[in-house]
Amino acid sequence: MRIFVAAVCLILVVLQSAAFSAPSPWMNPVTIEGTVVEVSWVPLKTAKGIPGMFGSARQDRTFPAHYKVKLANIIVPETAHGQYPFYKNGANANVSLNHEEDDGYLKPGMRIKITDYRRGGDEGGEWSYFKGVEILSLD
Repeated sequence: MRIFVAAVCLILVVLQSAAFSAPSPWMNPVTIEGTVVEVSWVPLKTAKGIPGMFGSARQDRTFPAHYKVKLANIIVPETAHGQYPFYKNGANANVSLNHEEDDGYLKPGMRIKITDYRRGGDEGGEWSYFKGVEILSLD
């Protein structure tokens, strides 16, 4: 009986870990306009794979250099509201924009529009892509 209970517990732990290791589905592209409140640049980073992990976490991977940007007073198309409840007009949003060097391209106070922004990921990390960034105003 103890072996049976132990086996059931082990199966539950494995199933639970598999449930929490599901990949984040790629979101459909969305255009986001907002005012840059905070911006920091993160250099390229590599991570070694971890044997026994799920998804890309088990492989060596590279995370591109990028800007971490906090946008305020965002505007997204009406069609995005139901699909992305975390992007609401007038709210704040955190985005990651791949950029190879810390050249001061983005600065607090700028009003920008990010075209076709999307993100997704899995146990190994999160990735984002976008078609372009347009600077609408500098202050």
